Amino acid sequence: HYRRLYDEAVAGVKAGNPQAKVLALGGAVPPGAPWLAQVLRSGVTKTADAISFHFYGGTTFSSRRGPQPLREAVETQTQVMRQNKFPVVPVWDSESGGIFRTSYQKFSNPFGDTAPREGAEMMPKAVAA
Repeated sequence: HYRRLYDEAVAGVKAGNPQAKVLALGGAVPPGAPWLAQVLRSGVTKTADAISFHFYGGTTFSSRRGPQPLREAVETQTQVMRQNKFPVVPVWDSESGGIFRTSYQKFSNPFGDTAPREGAEMMPKAVAA
């Protein structure tokens, strides 16, 4: 079912803008999820410019872990493509979060391990990784 919806979406996007970048998949997924190979087997990476995920969980930005967990998640997804002989396309973490320490009343999180400024400075480093 996903492939049919994907093909229709790609046709519509490319009709409107032939130069548009096409992202396949998307949504929250644990790195290396078993259904990933099933979706990739449908051939989406043949027409996608990248695959998009929202990793969260173990890859959520934190000053204790830095960007390494995100690098590992992207490599896991890339390995799934390689192991199954699918065309390898870039992997984008298109939505993420941070564990920030704050005392702001509405969003108080005294257990966060990253100060807000430190977290803001960490985001570009993780994206560049």
